[in-house]
Parts: sequence; C-alpha cells; structure tokens
Amino acid sequence: MRDFIFLLVLPFLAEGRDFTLQLTDEMQAPLAAIPARLTLSRRDDPRYSSQQTIDQATGPGGVLRFKADEAMVLSRIQINPAGFYPLDANPSRDPLEVAGGDAWSITLPRIIAPIPLRAKRVGLNLADKTLPAEAWLGYDFALGTALPPYGHGLIADIEFRLSPRQVGWNESPASLAEKRLDSYFAEFSTDKFARYFGRWMTQLQVRFPEKNSGMVRAQTFWTHCALKMPHQAPLSGYQSEFVFTVDSQASTIERSENIGYFIRSRTLVEPSGKIISANYAKIMGPIEFSHTGLVFTYYANPTANDTNLEYDIERNLLKAPTGSSALEEESYIIRRP
Repeated sequence: MRDFIFLLVLPFLAEGRDFTLQLTDEMQAPLAAIPARLTLSRRDDPRYSSQQTIDQATGPGGVLRFKADEAMVLSRIQINPAGFYPLDANPSRDPLEVAGGDAWSITLPRIIAPIPLRAKRVGLNLADKTLPAEAWLGYDFALGTALPPYGHGLIADIEFRLSPRQVGWNESPASLAEKRLDSYFAEFSTDKFARYFGRWMTQLQVRFPEKNSGMVRAQTFWTHCALKMPHQAPLSGYQSEFVFTVDSQASTIERSENIGYFIRSRTLVEPSGKIISANYAKIMGPIEFSHTGLVFTYYANPTANDTNLEYDIERNLLKAPTGSSALEEESYIIRRP
C-alpha cells in the first residue's frame, strides 16, 4: 500500500465521535508512522456513495485518532506496510482483538523468516472410503497421505477416530414419507437417505502415538491478518488426546478463522523424559467434521526441532502426485502463511 495523504472530508469536521486505533506488532511494541486506510459507512445506508475514506498514518505510540460524524461507523480498516503481514478488518461485523466503544487495539505481525513447509488441505470422508467409521486412522504429514490401507503413509503424525451416531431426523415423518416417494430420493440407499436427512451426534477423537507428542490450541490468533498464528510453535502445553463433539442440528459453530492448533509429533525422548527430537506443525482453522467426514489444513516443518511455522506461500514442499485430478491439485495450493 502506498503512503497515504491524510484526507478528511468536510462532514467529519463537524462535532462527532472520536475514534482511536492502537497499532502494535506481535511483541506488543507500538508501531508509529504506519499508513492506514479507514472506511466509514453511514448507519442504515448501504450505498457506496455514503461512505467516506480517511488515509492517515499512526502517530507516536502507534496511535491513530480521528473524528467522524455521529451517523458514521467504522466499517473497514486496511493496513499493508512493507515488512508486515497485511490486515483487512471489518470491526463493525467482526470484533478486533480488543475493542471498547470507539477504540480498537490492532496487532500487525512482522514478516520475519518465511520458509518452505509441507502444506495441504486434507479431506477425509466415509462415503469415498478415505476414512473409516469407529476406527483409528493415522495421517502422515511428511507424505501428505493416510496410513494403510487408506493411503501409503509411513508414520502417523496425528490419529483420528470419527464416531457418528444418528439420534433422529431433521424432517417430520410426513416430510420424510414424501421425500421417499420422490423419484430422485427413491434411488438413495437407506444409509445415504439417513446421511442427508438424519440428525447426527458425532464425536471426533484426536490422539498422538508418541509420548510427549500432542496438540495445543493457539492462545494468540490474529483473525483479520494474513498471518493468523504466531511465527513459532510453543515448546510446552501439548496434550496427547482431544475429544470434540458436534450436533448436526446446531445453529452456530465457532468461526473457523478464530481457531488454530500447534502440533508436536515424531517425538524422541531420553529415559529422563528430556526431548531429543521432535517435529512441529500447525493446523490453521479447526478440524472441521460432521457425520460424513473431516477437513483440515496443516503446515508441517520437515526439520526436526525447528519451531518456525512461518510459511512461504510460494514454496510448498508437498506436490500433487502425477495424474492427480484438478480437485486434488487444489488441495496443495495454500495461499495463507
């Protein structure tokens, strides 16, 4: 983003509300002289013609202050200086890390040391037999495939067990009877019909085979920034087992962009318990799952004991196998660091 000249449109000169933004880096150090573009929208008026734009840089202490008419709300913040990961936020829709009234605290992480990683979006499901029901399945981050007989992986970095249980139906008996008479649904098997119209409670268990391997939820997550999780994996806090449960009738789920996990796997330890060697990875977003399967995106560092997980999006160490379908090739194109 080019350096912006401060523009303040005449309507904002009238008395109104004071807005304050505090900008810091990932270490919470204030960031001064950082240009930002702020878009304000008029309440109850979605037209672009009613919007106003302010281009202004942060001052001493990383603080940016401006005044706006009472009828305006801050609808977008765009920050993209050299040496930092870009940020594009809509505070009127999604809250920033810290918000109170018309004051916001924003973290802008630096670009430090992006490296090649093994990255892939993984989809496993029961229907195409890439995932078993009620049985453990290991997944090899290094090769980007499940362990036999569902793939050709050699070492399980993580293991899953999906347990779906039908607890009822999402439709009334009359509606279900009508659908069974429909020519399209009449061709469905009993299992497929239940997958489409049943109510399911599904449990996902996650575990790690070696002692001291495990997963830990990221305590810091920059929702609106290109880099969403800290650059380095932590050295402690890992748990070896997790259990998640989802109801197919649930009306709300936790937003995927607000969740991330760090993983430690292939851990070797001395008799004393001291870790000799381990590999580190991250899962961006949740492990999304339902009664039909699961999906997740991982980034794995191939170098033992290297906790750096800042991904260079142009250098994925995993490549789609020769002859892969377009959909399979797409799973290797990961555009977020």
